[in-house]
Amino acid sequence: MNIYAVRQDNYKYRDIDLHIDDVIDAFPERYTLHECMKFSEFNIATADFWPLMKTEFLPGDEHSNAIPDISPWVDATLLLSPKAFRFLGDLMKPLGEFFPLVVEGEAYQIFNCLTLVNTLEAQSEIGEIIVLDEGSIGESLLFKSQFQSCLDTYCTDRFKQAVEEFELHGVVFDRRLASTCQ
Repeated sequence: MNIYAVRQDNYKYRDIDLHIDDVIDAFPERYTLHECMKFSEFNIATADFWPLMKTEFLPGDEHSNAIPDISPWVDATLLLSPKAFRFLGDLMKPLGEFFPLVVEGEAYQIFNCLTLVNTLEAQSEIGEIIVLDEGSIGESLLFKSQFQSCLDTYCTDRFKQAVEEFELHGVVFDRRLASTCQ
């Protein structure tokens, strides 16, 4: 089984102008500020209290001016364009939750991955190598690991192939699970 880190294609695509600080006030009081800032690591489902937000893409430059169909947002979350949500939404729904976001007048979705898999910690080293327990992945095509504080969304070939078949752009699939894409 091939496993990939789903990473942003920084060289061509623009980011949205939305940060976790923009939604902190929406979290119920039962959560600490640390839990809010690291909601992915604490595997907090946010759809019930996520406010409808409006934002836009940050200005690009001559090299990174394209609008992505799919792109990482914060930690193990993914931003999906209306096109990406139409093609991938049903496939992704059992593995997390979606919450709406209006980007430049269009209905985007943020996918919050809630599927955790185990890491073979004896074979892994933070920042160097992550070895995921393939038995804990099962049929999941998107997942995250607490080994590196749920900083990335990981996927199998099945998700990668769906993104490629639907010609969705904005991410790269990196076999180096513990390093950032260069």
